[in-house]
Amino acid sequence: MTLDKQLPRGEDGEFFKIYLNDNQIAVVRKGVFVGLPHLTSVNLYNNHISHIESKAFYNLSTLEDIVLNNNNLQQVLRWTFIELKLLFDIYLQSNNISVIHREAFVALPKLRSIYLTGNAIHCTCAIEWFAQYLKAHPIISQRSATQCAYPPTLQGKEVTLVNFTSLVCDSQSSISIGRMKESTIPASYYYLRD
Repeated sequence: MTLDKQLPRGEDGEFFKIYLNDNQIAVVRKGVFVGLPHLTSVNLYNNHISHIESKAFYNLSTLEDIVLNNNNLQQVLRWTFIELKLLFDIYLQSNNISVIHREAFVALPKLRSIYLTGNAIHCTCAIEWFAQYLKAHPIISQRSATQCAYPPTLQGKEVTLVNFTSLVCDSQSSISIGRMKESTIPASYYYLRD
């Protein structure tokens, strides 16, 4: 099931919270939340969401939290949460997220929590920016407790505690991550220094 049609609106086009949890939604399309200017919460918990189109939540200027845990997301794209000026909390626990685009959480001035436990974060050079981001925003870091799932030598280690200087990434993966398209994220390659 794809969430691609504009949602119905109540009187005066106002909704405050939307609960779409426990459905069979697999894709959230751009424009589905158009016309809901007073939306404060979107709950998409426990669906089968594997893809959220870029800017699916765009122009939701009053949105405070997005609940996406217990889905099948594998990556957080660059413009998934773009310009959500009042967004406080993003719930992404228990997905299959391995890669997060380096600009996924920019322009979110009120962000206080990113819940990512229970994911498959690949702790490679491509995710070093995220460790730095968490260190620079301690309130988010304290609530996140994001752990590495891969490589096996770092499994279970908190992302903020990884010594990224001990990783050597090939320049090809760094270039491809920098130029990635929104639809897919290439794998990162790395090895540990002795």
